[in-house]
Formats: sequence, structure tokens, C-alpha cells
Amino acid sequence: GREDFNAEGYKLLIERAIFVITPYLSNVKFYSNLCDADKIRYARWGFHENMIDQRIVRSRAFEFDALYFGMLKGDRAVKIQTLINNQKCKVKLLGRNDPLLFKDYFVSCCRWGLNLSYGDSEKFINPFRLYYMVANGMPVLADGGCDDDDYLAICEVIDFSHFPEHLNNEDIDARSLIERCRVNSLSDNLKYVL
Repeated sequence: GREDFNAEGYKLLIERAIFVITPYLSNVKFYSNLCDADKIRYARWGFHENMIDQRIVRSRAFEFDALYFGMLKGDRAVKIQTLINNQKCKVKLLGRNDPLLFKDYFVSCCRWGLNLSYGDSEKFINPFRLYYMVANGMPVLADGGCDDDDYLAICEVIDFSHFPEHLNNEDIDARSLIERCRVNSLSDNLKYVL
């Protein structure tokens, strides 16, 4: 977990909430153990037009083969270092201390977005990162992971050992990934629980 996370404050927030919506099936049981199970609702994350950022203009002249942004926990740090050390691909890494707008710039100029499993303790896939990238025309290459919510359906999923040669693949079918992204409407998913 996060070192600076206020678990007691979070628990109090959940207990006092009128209802709790989670985009993770794995959290439904967890939250039900913290408070009244009747106020826990699952809503699958999905696409919304507001996810499209007009500042992001994807071109074919990519500066980097891949972009990873997020926490480097578990196996992710080793995987990122493996890709950085590989002479076949050029990877951009953004961390929590980088300005938020850097992310928009690098979605424009990196060929692929990356979603990397962090190991056996992984409980779910982060859909926010995936939908942000795909909604803005960036295909996402993923190496699998625990995905009870089927969020990896909008990614190209392959074994990590094949990432270096795949990252240089000029044949990206971003259009079909975007179409898969749009199938799950966030607005529709929220209507069912509100």
C-alpha cells in the first residue's frame, strides 16, 4: 500500500457515505466488510466524450516507442528497466512528480501506451489510465494481470517477453481499439447504479 495513505480517514469516509460506487468487482466484497453492503454499488468504468483531450494530436512521427505513467510497484520496475535497457525500443517513463500536462504531450508523441502487471498481489487493472490513452487514439500494449472487470479488452495483450519487438511494430490498429473503448459507455454504466 501507500506509505502516506490515511486508512482511518478513508474508512470513516466509506462508513459515512450514502452509497459507494466502485469500478472494481474485487472491491465490492472489501467495501461490504467495512460498511452496510446495501450501499455498495459496482459500475464498470467506460468511455465518455469528455475523456478526449483536444490538445492531444497523435502523429506518425513518434519520439518514443512507449509511454508508461503510474506507480512502479512490484514487477513493474523490473519490466520498465528491461525495456529501457533494450536497444530495440525507446521508452518514456512519467512518475508522480512529473507535471500532469506532460502526460498529454507524451500521449501525442509515443507510439504505444503501456499497462504492466505488477505481480501476484495485483487485484485489478486501472481503467482510468487505459481509457484516457485509448480514448485519445493511443493503443495500449498490456501483459495481462488480474482483470475480473475485463478492462484489458481495449488493449492489445501479449506476453511481456514479446514487448520489445512489438513496440517497434508500425502496424497499429488504433481504430479498432478506440471502437472497443467506445462500446462501454461510462454514462450508461452509471445510470444503472444511480
